[in-house]
Amino acid sequence: MLETIAALVAFPSLSVFTWKLLEPAMDLNNAQVPACTPSSQYYMPITSGALPGFDATLCNIVTIFHLLLDVDGPRKFTGYFLGTCIPPFIVFMCFESSRNGYRFFGSFAQLFFGIIAQFVTIAAISPWYLLAFAIYNRKNTAPISQAHAQSSVFGTSIGWVIPTIMMVNKDTVDGGVTAIFQFAPLLTFLGQTAHQLVRPPPKAEWKSGNAIVVGTYILIFIAASSYHFAFLYELGTVEAIRELFGIDFGFTTAAGGSLLLFQVDFYMSSAAYLLSTLWFAESVAQVVMLAAWALIGSVIVGPGAAFAASALWRETKLGKRRAKAARAEAAKKDVKKSL
Repeated sequence: MLETIAALVAFPSLSVFTWKLLEPAMDLNNAQVPACTPSSQYYMPITSGALPGFDATLCNIVTIFHLLLDVDGPRKFTGYFLGTCIPPFIVFMCFESSRNGYRFFGSFAQLFFGIIAQFVTIAAISPWYLLAFAIYNRKNTAPISQAHAQSSVFGTSIGWVIPTIMMVNKDTVDGGVTAIFQFAPLLTFLGQTAHQLVRPPPKAEWKSGNAIVVGTYILIFIAASSYHFAFLYELGTVEAIRELFGIDFGFTTAAGGSLLLFQVDFYMSSAAYLLSTLWFAESVAQVVMLAAWALIGSVIVGPGAAFAASALWRETKLGKRRAKAARAEAAKKDVKKSL
């Protein structure tokens, strides 16, 4: 009961606080980013004029992205955020949805919250997903099948990872790629669904995907922490790190407002997901341990790697518990056979 009350207070408050932090950046962008028209640089008539409002909104989002992507330093910060934090956050959502055992569909949670996040930022919307996880989903500790685990990794890779790499790479950065990135949640869902249609989770001869889930979290931890170390090393000095990671609410340009928006998105989405790891705990001692790791790990290895490590710890714990229960059940059957 106490953890439910804590979740009901913490996550909505975090979302409201995030909106307050985002307001200056949004106001600045609304004031200084020109309204998109068919003659705008990043206008793409995807709906062939059937939904001009949608085309204009997409154009505006792509324009805001390119205020950062067209400048070396901010583009690297965007790559750091999207490259080290988003994959563990998204694959976690896909894995958790897989516990429901849908045979022919991907993660509806990833699709729903992901699409909203693309328009209102992941920092503002993720606390509401994590609220649902803390109250309901965390209690579902059902094993994830091998087919579900594979489809989750496949969907996240083609939906988020590949478009992100192409978008933040200086040799492939392009308005069209950035527009495709805005559909990452849909691409992930379609990738998952296609994988499960081609290779549906079997009703019989069920195979555990625990090794794939654990392996994915290990791989993400190694990749995200390595990216974190390399990025800080490349920046080189404390002043350079402070300049890129330090939040300045005194920006007066649209580019400055866009950087502020992404900085707030980075810090607050990381805070939300790291906060959610406290609900992985089953005792006060584990809460303290996870809280300490969230604070220390986010600095040492980066918030994305820190979250992946906590998710790895939880999945390993659940896997050992299921294995122990399976051995106990097998022992009971052996005793019955011997009688």
